[in-house]
Amino acid sequence: MIPALLLAMALLWLPLTGMASSVLDDAGNTPSPSEPEGSDSKPSGTTGPPKNQGSPPKKNGEPDSPVPVIKLKTAPILEDNATNPALGDQNPAAFLRADKLSGQKDQFMDAQGHAELRRQGIVIEADHLHYDQPTDTVEATGNVRMIRNDTLLLESPHGFYQLGGQIGVMDSPHFSYRDPGTLLWTPPPASYVVPLPGTPIQRPPLWFIQGTGKEMDLTAGDKETLLNTTFSTCKASTPDWFIRTPKLDLDHTLQEGDAHDATLNFKGEPLLYSPDLTFPLDNQRRSGLLSPVIGSSSTTGQDIAVPYYLNLAPNIDDTVTPRFMSTRGLQLGNEVRYLDPSTSGILSAEYLPHDSQLGTDRWFTSWTHNQILAPGLTFNANVQSASDPNYMNDLNTLIGPQGLVYLPRSLNLSYTGIQNWQFGVNSLNYQPLLGGVAQYRIDPQLSAHGFLNDWHGLNLDMSSQYTNFVSPGPNSLAGTAVANGITYNGNYQSIVSGSRLHVNPTVTIPWRNNEGFVTFKTGMDFTQYNLGQFNTSPQSVYNRTLPITSLDSGLYLDRNFSLGGKDYQQTLEPRLYYVYIPYRNQNNLPIFDTGLSDFNASTIFTENQFDGIDRINNANQLTAAVTSRLLNPATGGEMVRALLGERFYFTQNQVLLPGELPPVSSASDIIAAFTAAITERWNFDSYFNFGAQSHRTQQMATTIAYTPAAGKVFNLGYRIDTPLQGMPTTVINYLGQATTYIPGVTGPIPINDLTSVKQWDISGQWPITSRLSFLGRLAYSTLDNQVLEALTGVEYNAGCWALRVISSRFPVSPIQTDTAFYVQLELGPLGLGPNPLDTLRYNIPGYTKTNEISPQ
Repeated sequence: MIPALLLAMALLWLPLTGMASSVLDDAGNTPSPSEPEGSDSKPSGTTGPPKNQGSPPKKNGEPDSPVPVIKLKTAPILEDNATNPALGDQNPAAFLRADKLSGQKDQFMDAQGHAELRRQGIVIEADHLHYDQPTDTVEATGNVRMIRNDTLLLESPHGFYQLGGQIGVMDSPHFSYRDPGTLLWTPPPASYVVPLPGTPIQRPPLWFIQGTGKEMDLTAGDKETLLNTTFSTCKASTPDWFIRTPKLDLDHTLQEGDAHDATLNFKGEPLLYSPDLTFPLDNQRRSGLLSPVIGSSSTTGQDIAVPYYLNLAPNIDDTVTPRFMSTRGLQLGNEVRYLDPSTSGILSAEYLPHDSQLGTDRWFTSWTHNQILAPGLTFNANVQSASDPNYMNDLNTLIGPQGLVYLPRSLNLSYTGIQNWQFGVNSLNYQPLLGGVAQYRIDPQLSAHGFLNDWHGLNLDMSSQYTNFVSPGPNSLAGTAVANGITYNGNYQSIVSGSRLHVNPTVTIPWRNNEGFVTFKTGMDFTQYNLGQFNTSPQSVYNRTLPITSLDSGLYLDRNFSLGGKDYQQTLEPRLYYVYIPYRNQNNLPIFDTGLSDFNASTIFTENQFDGIDRINNANQLTAAVTSRLLNPATGGEMVRALLGERFYFTQNQVLLPGELPPVSSASDIIAAFTAAITERWNFDSYFNFGAQSHRTQQMATTIAYTPAAGKVFNLGYRIDTPLQGMPTTVINYLGQATTYIPGVTGPIPINDLTSVKQWDISGQWPITSRLSFLGRLAYSTLDNQVLEALTGVEYNAGCWALRVISSRFPVSPIQTDTAFYVQLELGPLGLGPNPLDTLRYNIPGYTKTNEISPQ
């Protein structure tokens, strides 16, 4: 069976009806007609013994006959895919076939009609091939088609190629380059289909470049030079965009192209000129100009940035960006990225030597760094700084809002080299921007955390932390407040500097099985304060010791049922959570980094209602909640989840923040949450916080998302957030002046008119035609009848290019908004204009680039 199969495969190379074939050796020789195949004069590239050597013994009377030796080489695609030159012999044989073969030994061979020459790394097809043996050169005439090194496909009326030197000339070529990992010479599909949700979205796994020229010089096995050339990644026979250059050099060893005096044309119009345009032939980085950023903004005027990329080393690069703003001046930006096995980071800076509007120098710096110093020892840094609080608002990018109120300056050293222990040293500071409030500087913070699980059925935990707080001063925010004889700033934040030591050992006894769980936890919380500068309390040292005990329990019940011919599994998960903490007077303790936590589904099962340790509430309370889920029993996927919960106080909390009023209700707000993946296309998510005291919705967030397919999405949301009565609230007016009051207690405005948020949010991406899609978002406040954020635009996908036109309005601070308009033209791998994708994904959840939808 196997010999028969090998023989059948070998016959593929034998002459067909009306065709002839020949084998050329490494010198271009063909076997003599008097020398039968298999004789001692073998073509180069074959293996095996000479005639009758190593052959089976003959039977008596059997005539002598040569034993042909056949060598087969596998190829993924026999007709088109040439052999990889890195895998074959040093002196490979050449195969020539045609309808008619003729020639003179040691001089030439002529192949007429459907002629094809194959040699390692090269395939040449033409109406007529003439092989000249002394020069080892092939002349191809008529419908010439060449495949070289599995990368280049050439079509030409006429050309020469020297096989040994791998050099040649092709007249008026039409050329194509493609990914050598792709077997077939087929361009990426130009049509796309929209898959169902959940289907992977990806580009075709190949790159493709095509073009025409006056002449192509194949100067070496891995280099080509093209004269008077146009080329494009567009798949169409007449591309909408192309690059025109009088000379194009391609180097496949360096994987780099160099177009001289290049002009980028789109729809017949020149868009961009470069005297020397270099580009990669693969996905590796190359130094050169990046796409310019062109647009306008209400704070910068006409805005043009031309970044230049420097590939300094395999692990280091640098991007230098000159930026001209018509109302500000010329700015220079620089970003350095570095990476090695133990270190990574980004160092960036911007400098505007003279702001035309302010008349001052302005700058911004940023450094992010991550490093493994030793096994278990790591260092992290995030340090940002700006020349003034308005820098981000005045000099924002064209893409969208910075949304920054604080710039962090953080240094962290951590060690995890000891089993079950974690140690850390941290320094933290914030620079407030417009709308921000000066914060404490943490310098330093020392922490240690140890744990031991399942020690004789117990889980042991020990956390400790020492923090030194440096005050921003009493004038960090206009106004002061006094509560319990202690002076605070206008934001009801302490102004005293001091240190805090916190130690919290706990013991947990867990029990769990398939039907439920019970967890008992007890511990001791110890805190010591040493107060210094700006202290107005009666003493400078305070200690607080609190035992904290909790009991958490829950059941897991489920049932299977069928509805509409489908199987489902429903769960019922009731849970009770009890906490006991005795009361300790904490009125004289400072407020360094503590506030009241939001009461929601994620905080309802916590011991302390405060976010931070400067206040720990007294508690004799029980939280009761029930969760029900609807599951797909085949996959375990969650289809519906519903939660309902409430907290009941047996003893009222007496630990308050400065200015806060004590609660009067014996029950908390009612928490309700509902999430449903109604179908593959519809999703619903909602959260409600109904006030037990106010008898109205305190917080609510509801979102409906409809995604019938990639490239089609519609989102609708509504949100309410009301300040709590008796909690200090800060309002910043249009002049930037801050006023702090206690809703329902102080201030001229009633609490029901002080809803922080009452907002509709609508966004979507929807195709208008097969190529044109609408993009939009509107965030509208019904409280004061104004637009908070808005984005509108269109995206046009023509297959080999895409156009995005976006206009946006966004807040850059609590009192200031900005508008921007930008256009991005994406020509295959090239992008002209700012990249709006991050802005679109932020504003339109579920947004997908139309040219990234799965090919058909």
